[in-house]
Amino acid sequence: MRPIPLWPENLGATNDRTAILLTNPKNIHVGIWRQIRLESARDISEGTLKVVATLRFDAKFAEESGTAKAINVQL
Repeated sequence: MRPIPLWPENLGATNDRTAILLTNPKNIHVGIWRQIRLESARDISEGTLKVVATLRFDAKFAEESGTAKAINVQL
């Protein structure tokens, strides 16, 4: 394990729990629904273009026995 900048320390119902997930990134499978909607807005006075993508997705573990969750983590 190694330190991470800006590690959240206010998670959970009592705001004193920090949770991490330990797994190989190749063990996480992500599925995306086919209907992806793109919307854009242009603000000429600011010179900006805003693009918003809306989609549905889900993530599952290929092998649940290859994952572990740790709570109340302190480094």
